[in-house]
Amino acid sequence: MQALGQPTCASELRALAWTTLLVPMCAVYARSACRRLRPGWPRLAALLLTLPVFIYLPCLFNSYHLRLFSTFFHTWLAANKLVLLAFDLGPLKPSLPLLPFVLCAGLPIKLREGPQPTSHSASPGPPVADFLVPCGRSALFLTGLALLFPHTVQSAARRRVG
Repeated sequence: MQALGQPTCASELRALAWTTLLVPMCAVYARSACRRLRPGWPRLAALLLTLPVFIYLPCLFNSYHLRLFSTFFHTWLAANKLVLLAFDLGPLKPSLPLLPFVLCAGLPIKLREGPQPTSHSASPGPPVADFLVPCGRSALFLTGLALLFPHTVQSAARRRVG
C-alpha cells in the first residue's frame, strides 16, 4: 500500500474521478455476469474479478477521511454485497433496473420491498421517489461528515508545529 502523501485538491479530485468511473463499471459488469450465470460458485468466480478493484480504490486517496470513506464503501460494503449477490442473497438482485443496482452496489442503500398495493389503498408515490430518499439521506450525512472534519494531514501538521 502506498504511503499517504500530501493531499492536494487535484490529487483528491483525480482519485474521486477514478472512483466515480470504476465503481459503476464494476457494478454493471457484476449485473451482466449475474444475469448470465447461475447462483453459486460460477457467479463468485466471475465476481472475483471486481474485488481487487474495490480493494485498491482507497489507495487512490491521500487524505485520511476520504480513504476511510472509500474503505468503508468499497472495500467492505460493495465487496460484501457482491459476494452475497454471487449466492443470490442480500439486497442486490440481477433483475433490478441498472441505476438502482449501481447505486445500491456502491452506496449504503438498502432497497425496501414494500407491500403490494391493493385496490383499496391509495396509490403510493413513484418508485423512483422511494429509491431517491435514502440516496439523499446518505448524501446529506456524508456532506455533514465532510464539513465536520475539514482538516487534512497538512493542517494537522501545521497545528503541531505552531
